[in-house]
Amino acid sequence: MFGSKAIVPVLASLLTVTLIIGCSSKHPLPGEKMVQSFDATKVALVNAQQQVDTTLAAMDQLNYTGNLNNAYQNYKAAVAELEKQGTEAKRRSDAMREKFEGYIQAWQQEMATMQDPALKAGMEQRREAVRTHFAQVRESADAARAAYDPFLADSKEILHAVTINLAPATVAAVKPAMDRAHKDGAALKTKLTAVQTQLTNIESGMSPNGPMGAGK
Repeated sequence: MFGSKAIVPVLASLLTVTLIIGCSSKHPLPGEKMVQSFDATKVALVNAQQQVDTTLAAMDQLNYTGNLNNAYQNYKAAVAELEKQGTEAKRRSDAMREKFEGYIQAWQQEMATMQDPALKAGMEQRREAVRTHFAQVRESADAARAAYDPFLADSKEILHAVTINLAPATVAAVKPAMDRAHKDGAALKTKLTAVQTQLTNIESGMSPNGPMGAGK
């Protein structure tokens, strides 16, 4: 039987450039390219959280005395980068869904060629563990993707208003939208953290229901 540690390299490979399953089997599964490497995904999540903070900080600068045009240009650039990262989050979420189903089918075909019952049973167990863990990552990624929408909508609403009339009175008028932006930005960061947690769980070998070996 395979413990939780056995699925760690499997799950990590799902998020690396080349999808290769080795483990102890003499029947490696077909390789398949993924969209982002495991490490690059974690870096992207950190950058995404930082961009939320950058956007909110640039937005808040509109409230302060000083060169309002400079504050506007900084906020405009921050919102553009936020929108870019939202698009990237959608692409990453879609890729996880599309690639994983094809991967599981390839694994099923590989299992069908095995004659050794013990080996086949072990592969089945590993496949189901991979399915469960990856489903959790995918759900978290979907939630993060959805959380971009309200925060981006808030940010673009504020940007649109000050683009039409860049004046302190306009900034004061969009304060309710700014308050929503802070709330929605915090919610987005929470969703991004959830994805990070799932990826960390995969790396550390945690089972879907708790630390490795729990309930075993």
